[in-house]
Amino acid sequence: MAYGIPLHAWNVSFFKLCVFYCGRFLRVDNSTIAKDGFNYARILLATSSLKVINTTKKLLVDGVMVELKIIEE
Repeated sequence: MAYGIPLHAWNVSFFKLCVFYCGRFLRVDNSTIAKDGFNYARILLATSSLKVINTTKKLLVDGVMVELKIIEE
């Protein structure tokens, strides 16, 4: 799950950027694509790491630094 995604960046291309350093992007949950809620985005990714993903990343979105929290569900 990814928390803190700005609404104007809510799209598959941005979700791919969010998980780029965590693993290989596979797909986005149907509820996330349908924009049923904007609390978090559920993103499926493949990783070879056995560690649980629980990280914070900072990305520049339209000139504004955004802090995203990425948590393995």
